[in-house]
Amino acid sequence: MRRMRDTRIASIEVFRAIAILAVICIHTRPFFALRNDAEIYRFLALRIDHLARFAVPFFFITAGYFFGKKLNRGAPLGSTLTADLKKLGLIFITWSLMYAVVPRWIPVHAIRSRGWDFEFAGLVNAPLQAAIRKFQAAPLNFLLEGTWGPLWFLPALMLALIIVSILVFLKKEKLIVPLASVLFVIGLLTKAYVATPLGMSIPVRMNPRNGPFIATLFVALGWRFSKQTAPPLGKWAATTMIVGAIVLQEAEIYLLASYYRASPVFDCVLATLPFGVGVFLLALAEPRFAANTPLPMIGGLTLGIYVSHGLLLRFVGSHAGYFNPIVWHCVFPLLVFSAAALCVLVLRKCRFKYV
Repeated sequence: MRRMRDTRIASIEVFRAIAILAVICIHTRPFFALRNDAEIYRFLALRIDHLARFAVPFFFITAGYFFGKKLNRGAPLGSTLTADLKKLGLIFITWSLMYAVVPRWIPVHAIRSRGWDFEFAGLVNAPLQAAIRKFQAAPLNFLLEGTWGPLWFLPALMLALIIVSILVFLKKEKLIVPLASVLFVIGLLTKAYVATPLGMSIPVRMNPRNGPFIATLFVALGWRFSKQTAPPLGKWAATTMIVGAIVLQEAEIYLLASYYRASPVFDCVLATLPFGVGVFLLALAEPRFAANTPLPMIGGLTLGIYVSHGLLLRFVGSHAGYFNPIVWHCVFPLLVFSAAALCVLVLRKCRFKYV
């Protein structure tokens, strides 16, 4: 999730735009509020959520890929890593502060009846108090995801880049994917598979999704792909991989939910790995895909959209009453997506660096 550069591959930027919309679908949860009204709504809610799960793995893979490409071009490992960590760290701190002080919604009717000053003080204090309580309850988890849960992506990416860089520096490149695989398995066993006989718990209060457990393997695979001069798969092979991964992912979730009462809503399961990889390899196989559309430009906005859209969820969601419920669940993700993209463009126009 980075700004568009001349060295970028158009298809990857296009898939970035699609992936950020998928992330917004995960957070806006289309049809979830209607899932008890009819089976079709439950079906749609779960299928949309499951199909969107390629997005974060895809972002991790692309980050590892372009990190590797910079090293391949002769960029020094230390300065390259330091620059990336500085950028990601500043964005993480900035937006953690944003989510700690910026109100997520404005209760217009309450302000009219009780006065702006009274309501504004409460609006500002509420997210700050929530952030303090979150830190007190689980300090380590707070450090790994900040004041808003989806910000976990940034520290996880930083830790993954550090692990890859250390092994590259030590000339132990052959250990990168095996070590990352071990971390990935630990992440699965402590999260998606925790209710199975293989499940395990961790001794601290934290979401096992956070930190290096899930992210490192995807970043490592992206780094590995950067070493190859030709796309590993053609477009049809990559498409077949995606379809197969979707089928396997649905089967895996069904078995986990049926036999171990696991939630059908998840962050990552085993089949999510080939799903994310398949989408990335499809992008590599078709580098000019949709290159002449606005999508590559939108792809350059994805980091800003990712970190900012949480502030817009409740504001946009407060307008649900103006729509037919079914129509609303269809347009809600698109409205948040559009509002966040506009927000990023305005912030960049104002020379705000952290989007």
